Amino acid sequence: MTSEELSNNPRLSSRANVGEKLLADLTTSEELFQSTNSARESKVFPDLAVVYGLMARVYMWDENYPKQQPNMPAKAISTGTGYAPLTPKRMF
Repeated sequence: MTSEELSNNPRLSSRANVGEKLLADLTTSEELFQSTNSARESKVFPDLAVVYGLMARVYMWDENYPKQQPNMPAKAISTGTGYAPLTPKRMF
């Protein structure tokens, strides 16, 4: 692919567009998890805590700090059961 073809590639999305799409999907997931109140069967399946954690990561990746809820990472940890922040002691 030439550089001209690459710059006119309709498959390429801007960082903002990708962030918007991810957050739209995560917001839908949040609503679905909240409406069902289903329990997580195993660590293989996501739950509401996973959604909050991914939302926090998308906001960080998009460098959209003002829009991110300041307690989003804490919300992810407190929503799930058995979650704890990663510490140097837990890394190794």
